[in-house]
Amino acid sequence: MSSCCKIEHKKERFYETIKYQIIALSVSLAALVLSFLWGNLFPQHSIWTYFNSGWIAVVLCGTPLAISAFENLFKHKKIKSALLITVALVACVVLEILNWTGITSTTHGNYLFAAGEVAFLMMLGGLIEDLTVKRSRSGIEKLINLAPKTANILMQDKFVSMPVNFVQVGDTVLVKPYEQISVDGTISKGATSVNQAAITGESVPIDKTIGDGVFAGTWNNSGAIEISVTKPSTQTTLAKMVELVKNAENKKAPAVRTADKWAGIIVPLAIALAILVFPVAYFGFHVSWTEALVRSVTVLVVFCPCALALAAPTAVAAAIGNASYHGILIKSGEALESIGKTDVFVFDKTGTLTTGEIKVVDYFSNIDKDIFLNYLAGAESKSEHPLAKAITVFADKKITAMQTKSLVGSGVEAIVEDKKIIVAKLDYFKKLPKNETIGTWLKNGYTVVGLSVNGEFCGAVALSDTIRENAADTITALKSDKIKTVMLTGDNSYSAERVHKETGLDEYYHSLLPEDKLKRIEDYSNDGKKVCMAGDGVNDAPALAAADCSVTMGAIGSDVALEVSDIAVMDDRIEKIPGLIKLSKKTLSVIKINIIFAMLVNFTAVILSSLGILNPVWGALVHNGTSLLVVFASSTLLADKSIKKPEINTTDK
Repeated sequence: MSSCCKIEHKKERFYETIKYQIIALSVSLAALVLSFLWGNLFPQHSIWTYFNSGWIAVVLCGTPLAISAFENLFKHKKIKSALLITVALVACVVLEILNWTGITSTTHGNYLFAAGEVAFLMMLGGLIEDLTVKRSRSGIEKLINLAPKTANILMQDKFVSMPVNFVQVGDTVLVKPYEQISVDGTISKGATSVNQAAITGESVPIDKTIGDGVFAGTWNNSGAIEISVTKPSTQTTLAKMVELVKNAENKKAPAVRTADKWAGIIVPLAIALAILVFPVAYFGFHVSWTEALVRSVTVLVVFCPCALALAAPTAVAAAIGNASYHGILIKSGEALESIGKTDVFVFDKTGTLTTGEIKVVDYFSNIDKDIFLNYLAGAESKSEHPLAKAITVFADKKITAMQTKSLVGSGVEAIVEDKKIIVAKLDYFKKLPKNETIGTWLKNGYTVVGLSVNGEFCGAVALSDTIRENAADTITALKSDKIKTVMLTGDNSYSAERVHKETGLDEYYHSLLPEDKLKRIEDYSNDGKKVCMAGDGVNDAPALAAADCSVTMGAIGSDVALEVSDIAVMDDRIEKIPGLIKLSKKTLSVIKINIIFAMLVNFTAVILSSLGILNPVWGALVHNGTSLLVVFASSTLLADKSIKKPEINTTDK
């Protein structure tokens, strides 16, 4: 069965379960109301006593619970909380039957009603839990459901609609206006704007033209485009994200594992305690054996660790759902927990604190401006080097060199308008005029290239990687949260110093090789610090792996980034990081409060049950009320506003 079919089958089963629960709860509620009044409606010890409507709630709501309990016990060899409740239900039914026979006569009321109430509240709690977790994962499920089913593939000079799994690398796919893009690839024909919100969380469509990358699951908002496929359907960015999300469901946070461990201890402890309460109540408090049995049954009901078991996973699920809504992919509950404990936040420079996009920031020339730009554009017109592309974009001239020659490691030599033009690094030129501007550029960490015409130096251009718009605000927010901020970069000291000054980092280290970055991460860890690192997922891979938590910026389309990072900020918005850390801390706080609350209520209820103050009916209310409150507390994380939607510049591409 394919992954898609499994998802659909799982989804169908989920809705069938929800449908059954709603019907069973509706019928059981009416039956319980009638059961509560049963003694007043019909004479006691009449034949109607045996047909108490409480049986309906016991059967409809209790049967799934009992099946679950015994499946876990016999198939998986695990004692779960459902087993405790099942035993409590059976005990309540036994007490009711003993009352019928006249062997006992207790004053605690209708035990069949109590059994039905326990089963009803357990199913109601399960329904609310399922719906809460379902809602928390709605963003992730939307992602999973994005997977396109068909693609218009070019075959023998015409486009044919075929299942998307038939698409091969190198195929040409047509996407019409307002259609969903079904493949990862580059635009080979046409121009459009693409809505990438489902993957990146970015609400404003992005303009795309020939040569730009597009991704499966996004939407074509305007013109028809033809796409050259670069990845098969099983390896698209969307497919990888879906796989990572499914894997993340099996990676529990430490807090979840701790709660599970305690729940596993409490279940057998509760059974032992319930057995112990009987002789203590009977011999110690000198109550009747039926009263002692009632107290034991009540202990079983109230000591069930449902609230404890729900405390952590519901909070983690809600927080991950919140993050996914804001375009942040968290690959595990452990990653969510780790980032909230960060002491030192380490940034790579290029592609993280900066955009990785090189632009011309300044220039000067000793000749006419237009002529200077013509020579620049012409000389660089046939080069694919990032510096050359930045220069041609800046020059904005449609001039092509007659011939070009690469100056390996330095630049390019070309014939433009019958002139010998050289565009190269400064150290290539033997004679440079004294110029304060060039000195200032170098001190600011800019890359500087010069231009000569027929051997005469005529000007220079300063280029730089662009610092992210909100990088400084992000650093300030982290520092205000008492997190140390550090930059590790392989760039030179001037470039590193410029980023340091403009962002306000606490520390920076320059001219580092990948192994040097790894050593710095290890040094912080050896000092007992929890380290989170943000990098581009390529040359930073060793350092990212060594950090307690790793974050990749702009992971859309990047296989490496999705593989190596614990968390991916899909839309490149660095300012989301402080909000994510706050969300993590709130999640940890909610988990702690949930666990403490659940434990206190459980132990208090056990004492009250042992003393006979709580009976099975009230015990069920206390038990299920605690579980519902825990789920409600976790669900508040869905609406948490720590991660704010950024205002997006509509001119961004």
